[in-house]
Amino acid sequence: MFKGHHFIKLINENWVFDLTEFVGYKVKVDNDGNVSSYKEAFQALTVGDEIIFNKFTRVPLKILKEASKQIRDYMDETEDNINE
Repeated sequence: MFKGHHFIKLINENWVFDLTEFVGYKVKVDNDGNVSSYKEAFQALTVGDEIIFNKFTRVPLKILKEASKQIRDYMDETEDNINE
């Protein structure tokens, strides 16, 4: 299912970003802190230096900004590793 994917919590417990496939999920967490359900909320595409979001539900701007930051950091890190 999600084996080998790199997930990042965005802003709070209700949003998770898959840095492997650039997909954001809206998650519901139970009282014990376990994910009880999740729904694909958006996908990010990179075109040159631009990041484009395809949203499938309402997503707060701060979540998209954080996802953009994570993508840019990841791409910078990947580029640095290639140049070493």
